[in-house]
Amino acid sequence: MLITGGQFLSYLINLAFTKAPGTWRWMLGVAGLPAVVQFILMLSLPESPRWLYRENKVDEARAILAKIYPAEEVDDELKALHESVEFEKAEEGTAGNGMFGKLKGALRNTVVRRGLYAGITVQVAQQFVGINTVMYYSPTIVQFAGFASNQTAMALSLITSGLNVVGTLISMCFVDRYGRRRLMIISMFGIISCLVVLAGVFYYAAENSPKISNLESARFGNNSTCPAYGSASNPASWNCMTCLKQDCAFCSSKVKDLAPGACLAANDNIRDSCREDRRTWYSKEIYPLRYRGIGGGIAAVSNWTANLIVSETYLTLTKALGSAGTFLLFAGFSFIGLIFIYFLVPETKGMQFEEVEKLLQKGFKPKLFAPKDTKGKVKVEE
Repeated sequence: MLITGGQFLSYLINLAFTKAPGTWRWMLGVAGLPAVVQFILMLSLPESPRWLYRENKVDEARAILAKIYPAEEVDDELKALHESVEFEKAEEGTAGNGMFGKLKGALRNTVVRRGLYAGITVQVAQQFVGINTVMYYSPTIVQFAGFASNQTAMALSLITSGLNVVGTLISMCFVDRYGRRRLMIISMFGIISCLVVLAGVFYYAAENSPKISNLESARFGNNSTCPAYGSASNPASWNCMTCLKQDCAFCSSKVKDLAPGACLAANDNIRDSCREDRRTWYSKEIYPLRYRGIGGGIAAVSNWTANLIVSETYLTLTKALGSAGTFLLFAGFSFIGLIFIYFLVPETKGMQFEEVEKLLQKGFKPKLFAPKDTKGKVKVEE
């Protein structure tokens, strides 16, 4: 909730800078302030009692526990910490030494390996559905849809980030009641549906976008015309979206927004000339925007690697496939993610760690494919 709420707040702050000199420079710069505050506060952050105990700094660990727990509970917590650390050290001995030793041991362990399959599937799937493309490039996507004003695009992006917060709150309310697996599968169906609709909308917009007029393009001077348009073999086939894909800008008709307009070089002077003539300026302005330990690390690396791939390839994909094709590709990834989640991610609602371990040891199979008795009911193993 704090992550998605922070994204919403950042869009709200960025909205205030759309009219300020420097625009995106302020948007990036102001993000440094929370980092400074966090850095200062972390100087007073105490060490983990667990880490201190492992380093034989028992008195320091006790002092920190005394700040957290009532005095009569400190000895019990210290005893529990001792047992936990000793068990952890024994586990590490069987897991292997060093990161690669632990990784090798994790992959040899059936329970951990199956857990990794589920963890990596969830982390990669949630990125390859394209969610962070929508979050990072939301203003640009809105502009692709025809809302040229930076302020309008940023304001409409608040809806996207706001719905992200609402979705988080809904999941918090229902995840323990209905389970993670069910919510993930339902949400994947919703994601696929929305991506297909989004692809259809962009395809329709691209097919019906305003044409390019030679006369309109020449109105601002030959040096203002988009070089790619001037050297095109078939300029008559160009429309607004073709122009934007060439890193140029589209200046709408003065008479009617959907009438043929001008394909111009994307620079500030030409933009000002277009707006001074009471026309709308469209461009691609982007706002620059133990085993459990190693298992969680692998899943997190998978998450951010997938994040990096998706965010860094989005603009290239839109050029190669168009906005509609890109979102259709994300829909395909979502469908693959749905299949992997269905077969690899078990339901863990209300389970203790030991129960999850037994489930993974036995091997998870969806109800549809689970072994059945002679009466057709799913066999329950004790």
